[in-house]
Amino acid sequence: MLDFILDEISERVYVVDPKTYDLLYVNWEALRNISLSTSRLGKCYEILQGRDSPCKMCTNHLLSWDRFYTWEYVDPQRNQHFLLKNRLIEWEGCPARLEIAFDVTQKEEQIQSSEGASGIENLITKCAETLYDGKSPCVSLREILKIVGEYLNCQQIYVFETADERQELAVEWCAPEVETRFDKMRTVSQSLLKIWGGLFHDKKYVMITQLDFQKGQYQEEYALLNPLGVYSMVAVPLWIENHFLGYLAGCNLQERSESKAVSAFHSVASFVAFSLWKQHALDQLEKLSYWDSLTGLPNRNLFIEDMEKQAELPVGVLCININGMKEVNDSDGHKVGDYVLIDASKTIQALIKQGKQSCYRVGGDEFIIICEGISHFDFMELEGQLRMLFSGHKDYTASIGSNWLDCEENLSEVVRQAEERMYEDKKRFYHGKKPSKRYRHQIDDVLGLATPGMLQKLIHEGSFHIYYQPKFSVADSKLTGAEALVRLMPEGQDGCPPDKFIPVLESCRLIPILDFYVFEQVCTQLRKWLDAGKEVVPISTNFSRLTINTPDFVHQLVTIRDKYQIPPELLEVEITETVEADDPDCFSETLRQLQENNFFIAIDDFGVRNANISLLIDVNFHVLKVDKHVVNKLHDNDKAQQLMAALAKICHPRQIKMIAEGVETEEQLDLIRETGCDDLQGYLFSKPIDVKEFERKYL
Repeated sequence: MLDFILDEISERVYVVDPKTYDLLYVNWEALRNISLSTSRLGKCYEILQGRDSPCKMCTNHLLSWDRFYTWEYVDPQRNQHFLLKNRLIEWEGCPARLEIAFDVTQKEEQIQSSEGASGIENLITKCAETLYDGKSPCVSLREILKIVGEYLNCQQIYVFETADERQELAVEWCAPEVETRFDKMRTVSQSLLKIWGGLFHDKKYVMITQLDFQKGQYQEEYALLNPLGVYSMVAVPLWIENHFLGYLAGCNLQERSESKAVSAFHSVASFVAFSLWKQHALDQLEKLSYWDSLTGLPNRNLFIEDMEKQAELPVGVLCININGMKEVNDSDGHKVGDYVLIDASKTIQALIKQGKQSCYRVGGDEFIIICEGISHFDFMELEGQLRMLFSGHKDYTASIGSNWLDCEENLSEVVRQAEERMYEDKKRFYHGKKPSKRYRHQIDDVLGLATPGMLQKLIHEGSFHIYYQPKFSVADSKLTGAEALVRLMPEGQDGCPPDKFIPVLESCRLIPILDFYVFEQVCTQLRKWLDAGKEVVPISTNFSRLTINTPDFVHQLVTIRDKYQIPPELLEVEITETVEADDPDCFSETLRQLQENNFFIAIDDFGVRNANISLLIDVNFHVLKVDKHVVNKLHDNDKAQQLMAALAKICHPRQIKMIAEGVETEEQLDLIRETGCDDLQGYLFSKPIDVKEFERKYL
């Protein structure tokens, strides 16, 4: 992009590799004067000086990055006198020498225009230095205007840039003690463009002097500018890569400055255009970083940043998820899917009030609305309007979850609860429909568990009970531990088995609440037994794969354990083997954190599907629980027996205890003894029992 700027400069410009002396770039003015083609570039001393070795007067050793080195040179071949400006720049990622050559050959012209030539030379030098000083494009642009304004001794300089075929005032510079005309000039900029547009597109300039106005010329311009106190103006177009960006205009120049104004404006126009282009590029990059290109809404990046800010109370959150987007994209194509998302965003934006209500597109088909300082009545009204619009839409529907609070609360927690309710609404929408990988649509919502607040209500009422299934040594049938299992038994109602209520909670993404509740109940019971002086055995607790994949899983376990001061060796965390398939990296990191915090780790349900043998090689854990599906096959399947024996040989040298689950017959017990398995649990010895019976029998 810099070469386009340098091509616009009326002086000769060269860029040279200071190590190899290769000419890297020559602008059009230099090419024209030395009759050279860009295809014939070679060594600078060969092309410019006609020498076969580097010049003795070469200034490479005098160059620096932060300022120009100025010197004079007389070319004996062409009988020309040059004033040279050299400095180091970065060219295509490498250091290079920039040289600007000012031709000051003819003595008469030199004397006559020495002030002007020197001024233009200083002007270009200062503008180049400003572009390279590392400041933002906006700051650089203002400094360039100040440099030009002081050089021309004018009152104001403006940059008008194009925006959607309109002219908008971008920047204004005013001389000291000159009143700003920013707002007034903004109103006339579009009218001036209509008058001068043809000239600008032909890359011609406009020069209006005070005398021109006095003679009655430029009547249209006079009618626009005279009320603003503008009595003279010079304007040049701003172009870059054949794109018209706008124009640069100076107002109320002193009479002696008018003659050099056009030259000065032409000299700096490329610098101004480059600053505008660079600022536009940065604006576009920021827009892509924080705004969704499809819907025009703030994206997840901006949402995350805004979540760190303090929200004005009361605050309401609405989570909206378009139903069936995958099916739309698969059956109708992504173009139709894009239409759905754009239309949904317009529906949302038509309802929310700008200022304190913000909508974000945080995922492919998910939107979040944050409403600050909103009353509960207004929030409920907004939610009702959204539900009515989406439920009645002919092309698609949406699931909605909401949460409103009028007290201090972490905004992330408010959003999380709204998201949970949105997933509950999503489950209700898909109830009875064809299942997919994302949602379990055909699960019956037992006891209304998907209803917001129902899980917490049942926990508070004590409807969840902890049962313990003992574990025994294969060798001597002594108690070695127990597994905590949860049962749902609301007062006055029939009990609900885990295979009915756990899938519901997983589908609604509420299962972590129950898992941590069970773990805390186990710690509470262990504390009671320890305080009573009982001989306590380790208790294992099961965790859903959703719970394990929560970012603060281990931290919450440690917090609960430390709260009740439970020795680590009494707590065992059971993790299903198949969790690794969800996210291997997350799985490994979770195990590492559990080990660092001294938890015993048990891999549960090993062999329920295709056994993951790599776990035995790559993962460190303490207990391997072989699923009952393998145990059930021991009596009539030699391969099952061989597998159990092989696993024992792998586990024992690594100090991994091996437990057989679901042992129900003496025949199974005998076969398990032969395999070398350490412990077992199953109905042959004990079914899950409540805490009182467990205490009476085993403690």
